[in-house]
Amino acid sequence: STGTVKNQGELTAEGFVRASAFTQSGGQLVVTGDADLGQASVQGGDIKVTTGGVLSADTLALNGGLIAQGLEAGGHRSSFLREDDEGLGTAALLTQLRPLTDRPLIAAGGVMTGQDLRAMLSAGADAVQLGTAFLLCPEAGTARAYRARLKAHVAALQQGAIPADPEAGTVLTAALSGRPARGLRNEITARAEHPEAPPPPPYPITYDLTKRLAALPTPDAAEAFSACWAGTGVGRLRTLPAADLVETLAREADL
Repeated sequence: STGTVKNQGELTAEGFVRASAFTQSGGQLVVTGDADLGQASVQGGDIKVTTGGVLSADTLALNGGLIAQGLEAGGHRSSFLREDDEGLGTAALLTQLRPLTDRPLIAAGGVMTGQDLRAMLSAGADAVQLGTAFLLCPEAGTARAYRARLKAHVAALQQGAIPADPEAGTVLTAALSGRPARGLRNEITARAEHPEAPPPPPYPITYDLTKRLAALPTPDAAEAFSACWAGTGVGRLRTLPAADLVETLAREADL
């Protein structure tokens, strides 16, 4: 929220927070209020900006680095305030950003294996950020119903019940929350894809409505209406303790 962003900026500028991540929109950093992030950088604050496209010079000047979120990433897009999302995959985004900055680049989106990790490092990333890959780890805070849907989806992909297309049964849609985000397809996303479907109300109205629908006391309400965020690599999910997964990724990447 606006208040949260303002408070994060102020705390970072005042030196109370060692690292903060912000989202950019339209090539500009999305920060409201009086926080001076440039001053935060001078004072040693570690500012990282998540982006799905090319950034402004002011944003590139921040010292903490850039999180390059490709189209493959699960959950909400870094460009949630942009109507002209560039739609770049992670590798393509790295290719565009690397010549523009000597700041650290952190690749995010579609990274599920050590081979993926190695490919991102070869494409110019200094580090890699994984989200979907950890959803089935026992330490993750993934809700029970969420886990069950993910496991069923992976099984359906492996059995060929879901077409093995590049999106792996996920969809980038604003129908679940009012902002573009990637998750598993369900009844709401299917209805939203109808040619005559109206655009969803803006965030957070849509998100509140879908959560209320998902809470209806019917057997299929949760699956039909709730968001199950996941990236395009969901079919390669592994059920491992987090430490074992990290060790496996490092071994696969030959790190």
